[in-house]
Amino acid sequence: MQVLVTDIGCTGMSDRPGLRHLVKAAERGLVSEVVAISPSRLARSHVELARLLRRFDQLGVRVTFASQAASGAKAHMGI
Repeated sequence: MQVLVTDIGCTGMSDRPGLRHLVKAAERGLVSEVVAISPSRLARSHVELARLLRRFDQLGVRVTFASQAASGAKAHMGI
């Protein structure tokens, strides 16, 4: 099952209900992978990103960034 989690209208806000819901779902074992467009869309700072990645790792949740996947695909194709 795939679920889209967004924080519409939360630009620059520290309280992000969608992200909070995602982390709680991961803590309950309901999430196996998080796919974000880029690291800057998942977290607002490097410190927050490191904290989230560490927490997801502890929970066994894989984190993938679509921007990196696209770069890797282009490199693999020789583009």
